[in-house]
Amino acid sequence: MKIICIGDSLTYGYGVWQSKCWVTLLSEATGIRALNHGINGDTSGYMLERSRRHVIPDKADPGDIVIVMGGANDVLMYGANENDASNIIMIAELALAKNCKPVIGIQPGFKPSDYPFYGPLDPAALNEDFNRFAELVREGAKARGIAIFDLRPVLEDASLFNDGVHPTDEGHRLIADTVLDTIKPLL
Repeated sequence: MKIICIGDSLTYGYGVWQSKCWVTLLSEATGIRALNHGINGDTSGYMLERSRRHVIPDKADPGDIVIVMGGANDVLMYGANENDASNIIMIAELALAKNCKPVIGIQPGFKPSDYPFYGPLDPAALNEDFNRFAELVREGAKARGIAIFDLRPVLEDASLFNDGVHPTDEGHRLIADTVLDTIKPLL
């Protein structure tokens, strides 16, 4: 068994050493090899395309856990919509079709920052869009019986972010702890 993590910069570990990234911390906590398929700037559409062409067919084996977390870049680029939420659900369905155990993560959203990654955009307005996206993902996961974790209440404190979007070392530790609690029944 292995853990395959598909996502964007929050999965990649932008802004922290790889040794402090939640994917690495999760691997250390479980003793299970975790593959980090996070790409900075990735959108749900590109994540789905990568998952269809390469990640799921080439990397996933029956029984593996597949963690999917994305959507913030979709919100930053053009606001969230039903198609973007469907992309996340479709990645989980690809994992199910390969007899893997999918888990979907809801990202923490956007926090006020002295040096915001999102530039002059208003974090409150971004979070309105992100919360609509998150609810669509949550509904889709629930309808399919897919496990889900939500980082919004876990990472509420803006001090857990380097730039209002990307978590600090401590933020990544909290993500790893949350993911571990979610996947324990699947191990």
